[in-house]
Amino acid sequence: MKSTVPTRRKLASTFLTLLLCLVITGCEYDLPVTKEPTRNVDDRLLGDWIAMGGWMKVRRLDASGYVIFHDGRLYRAWHSETAGLPLVSVQDIDSNKRKFAYLSYTLSDDGRRLTLRVVNDKLIPDDTKDSDRVKQLFEKHARDPALFGEGFVYVRQ
Repeated sequence: MKSTVPTRRKLASTFLTLLLCLVITGCEYDLPVTKEPTRNVDDRLLGDWIAMGGWMKVRRLDASGYVIFHDGRLYRAWHSETAGLPLVSVQDIDSNKRKFAYLSYTLSDDGRRLTLRVVNDKLIPDDTKDSDRVKQLFEKHARDPALFGEGFVYVRQ
């Protein structure tokens, strides 16, 4: 049977969605980068976002926290800026384990493009059990280009 272009696009989209889910949940940490948010919610991050093969809704939870609905799963997040890096601690609240992922983000000047990058667990090991040690590792590797994986770009809807 011959594959049509829309079928191939749908398969590619499904693959990318699975890949992104694995990336976000692949490096799971027991604790956040910072126990408390390092700043309040950035209203420019709120809204509906779409990427090739994925989408998410970002809403305000409170003054310093977000709730994120990403492809059918719920997360909460807050800013965890450390070593001058724009980081967020993202907790999977749809899971009994309630693990965290560490993400870096970049928002374009016009606020239309959001790039998320997952932390490399070889530099920030996922078995690190102390927030102070996590911060030390970020400070040590802050300028290392291998600190973050490839970016996933979302566009505001």
